[in-house]
Amino acid sequence: MGATTARAISPVKVFAVLLALVVALAFIPSAAYAVTSKTVKKQGFTTELNVIKKKATTVKKGTTKLTYKAGQGYLKFTATKTKKYKFTYSNVTGGNNTSNIYVSFYSPTNYNSITSKKVRTNGGKDSTLWLSANGHTFSNYSNALYKPIPKRAGTVKLKKGQTIYMYFNSGYSARTKAKLVIK
Repeated sequence: MGATTARAISPVKVFAVLLALVVALAFIPSAAYAVTSKTVKKQGFTTELNVIKKKATTVKKGTTKLTYKAGQGYLKFTATKTKKYKFTYSNVTGGNNTSNIYVSFYSPTNYNSITSKKVRTNGGKDSTLWLSANGHTFSNYSNALYKPIPKRAGTVKLKKGQTIYMYFNSGYSARTKAKLVIK
């Protein structure tokens, strides 16, 4: 019977492997695995920028799970660099009127107000994304742009530091949840 010899692992090799792992993890973008949750403050529609700024919920690139306590409110996104940003809304649940859920995009003006901002979506350009909740789909719309579907994306070019506001409305009293992905 031959004797087996165990190899000793040197502390230097263990340290080298751990260091390589730490370096590899450092290069994974945080947005790749970070999902944030936000509760959006209730706010009815207005075009007054000072009023919107007080309650708008700030969102960043990545995935955000949104809860609208009263089914409506503003989100605020500020571009970190000049590029085309894609905003994808999906997984909408709740709402007291599943056929009337929408997200409208707005830009600030020089007059302390906001104005519609068109985004490119499947079907063309519009300032509003029409969504459906709870898995409902609607077939009686002739134009794909206005047909409420469970997942809708809009793309818009923003300059570094430019802010865009998104107004979400699913009714006036119902709690609504949605997922927003910004790339």
